[in-house]
Amino acid sequence: MRSIHSKPYSMIIDALIVARKAAPLTQVELAKIWGKKQPTITKIEQCERRIDMAEFLELCIILNTNPTDILREAHLEMKRSMLSR
Repeated sequence: MRSIHSKPYSMIIDALIVARKAAPLTQVELAKIWGKKQPTITKIEQCERRIDMAEFLELCIILNTNPTDILREAHLEMKRSMLSR
């Protein structure tokens, strides 16, 4: 359960939140497009529910955002963190 609260994971979720708001979509609207319920979006955005890679890619498509850019930033943060140990 540790990785759900890691800085890189939080960065990914934060980037998805920014993309949702830029869309601009509410949690309710995103849930409807994605075929989920609004509480699922809330749990994801509050890091109470993990998303897998397929879900991440689906969200990037819906939100019209580049997954590579999001992952690049998370990767750099993880690398900095690991090298500073």
